[in-house]
Amino acid sequence: MQKSILWWAASIAAAGALSAGITAQVVLPQRAEQPRVLSGSDIGFLVEGHSREPRTDPQTGRTAPVDLVTGHLVVRVNGQWVEADTSTGRLRPATN
Repeated sequence: MQKSILWWAASIAAAGALSAGITAQVVLPQRAEQPRVLSGSDIGFLVEGHSREPRTDPQTGRTAPVDLVTGHLVVRVNGQWVEADTSTGRLRPATN
């Protein structure tokens, strides 16, 4: 009787250690991806990530989650993508 209880406890401990080991596996860091720019010839959108937001359909009135792309506006200057400053409310002429 004592032996069967000991085997039972050892098997429970081994199963717990195995499940803890599987659960606590080290997650490898994601490799850095090149910045993704959705673009035309000289203007684009630098994708930084994704978010999910609830939106209401105006026709049905139902609310459903919508996936959104987050990022900011960029322009190509001398072959490099540069962030566009859209915080000012005025227009400025382009310079070389």
